[in-house]
Amino acid sequence: MNMARTLDVSTAENGAVFYSGPGNRALAEEFAYVNGRTTLEMTPGGQWLDSQGLFGPSSPLTPGQATTVWSTLSERFAASASGNAVGFVQGARAGSIFNTVEYPTLLGNQAIKNVITGGY
Repeated sequence: MNMARTLDVSTAENGAVFYSGPGNRALAEEFAYVNGRTTLEMTPGGQWLDSQGLFGPSSPLTPGQATTVWSTLSERFAASASGNAVGFVQGARAGSIFNTVEYPTLLGNQAIKNVITGGY
């Protein structure tokens, strides 16, 4: 958990791309690559945490603990975003990290001008 509070999740202005829901990670990553933007997992901190396989069968964490760690990193990603943020969220669950952590954080982030969401 301490690592989630300090890992580098910074992005350039207008660089943050979010996703939630079936198939949206691939869409968000493709959009990010093509447009010079960044998803959480493309940041140094997100890459490292993703490589830890916290939701995998050999994880030392419970699924609830893994969700807490990812929620912490996701909140920091949204809090450090600036300019226009893009979200691929069609089909996202109401209780998803995007809907419960990232989106509320983006709405309260004074450095965010617009949050553009969609899915396809």
